Amino acid sequence: MACIFGHKWNGCTCEKCGKLRDEQHKWNGCTCEKCGKTRNEQHKIENGKCVRCGKTIAEIITADLPAFNWTMSGNANARYYSAKAPSLCFAGEILSQLTNVPPMTYYMVDTPDGTLGRDIVGFFTEAPIKTKGLSTKYRTYGLTGAVSAESLMGYGDFVKMHSIAAATKMNGQYTKLVMMMKCGHCGYESPVETQAGDMERECYFCGTNNKTTRGGVSVFTAKGLVEL
Repeated sequence: MACIFGHKWNGCTCEKCGKLRDEQHKWNGCTCEKCGKTRNEQHKIENGKCVRCGKTIAEIITADLPAFNWTMSGNANARYYSAKAPSLCFAGEILSQLTNVPPMTYYMVDTPDGTLGRDIVGFFTEAPIKTKGLSTKYRTYGLTGAVSAESLMGYGDFVKMHSIAAATKMNGQYTKLVMMMKCGHCGYESPVETQAGDMERECYFCGTNNKTTRGGVSVFTAKGLVEL
C-alpha cells in the first residue's frame, strides 16, 4: 500500500516498499550493489570461478551457449554428427556434455578456428586447429602476457587414443594427440592439440597464452614404430 500512487525508484530498488525492477542497476562488475542481481559479463575469474558472484566457468559458458543442431550422416557401420559453434570454447563444452558416446559414432563441431571432434575414446581432430588469436567472447578475462599451464593431462581412453593416432599417422592422415590443458591463469581446461616438446596454446576461455611441454610418445604398430 505504501506505493499505491507509485514507487520511488532509486536505481533498481523502490525506497518505499523494496520492490525490485530489472533496470538501472548499480553494477560492480557482474553484480548489482543494490539488489544482488548478477549478469553474465564482467566477472572476475580466479581458480575456475568468479570471486564476485560464485559462478563457475562452466556455468558462465553454459548460460551463453548458443542454440545448435546436430546433422547426422553415415550408415549402419559408422555415424557422424556435425554442428557449428562460434568458438572452440563453445565446441568443447558441447562435446564435453555428451554422455555414453557409442562405438563407431563421431561428433564434430565446426568453428572459425577449426573443427573439434569426440568419439568413444576422447577428443580428436582431423585438421589443424588454430593456436593463436582464437575467437572467444571471454578474452577480457585473460592476460596479455604468457603463463605456464597448470597441467596437461590425457582425456578418456588415452592408451587407445595412442593406438588410433599411430595407425592414422601410419596411413598418411593428419593426427595429433588432444589433451586437456588447464590454464595457468583462469583454471579452465581446454582440449588442445599437442606435439612433442615445448609449445604454446591459448586458453579456449580467456585467451591467455599458456606455455607447456609434452614428452614424445612411441607406439609400436604392425607396420613399425610411430612417434607422436
